[in-house]
Amino acid sequence: MSILSQHAEEILEDEAFKEAVALYSKTLTMEWASSEKPARREELWMQQKALTAVVNNLMGFIDNAKYEMRTNAKEGWIK
Repeated sequence: MSILSQHAEEILEDEAFKEAVALYSKTLTMEWASSEKPARREELWMQQKALTAVVNNLMGFIDNAKYEMRTNAKEGWIK
């Protein structure tokens, strides 16, 4: 596992990070639901998409590392 994937996993498992993501996501959703301005709703939706992208990218670093380990093991690259 690479240092990048290790750090990504530590971040995703951090309770403060998980709580911050959940709270921010909930806040965005509540504000989106109560907003009457289309431009503001679009902005909030884009912020939610960005938050999701950050979390998904962190997960991707972990998945890629696991994939690389399996591939390398299959091809005999792990020593």
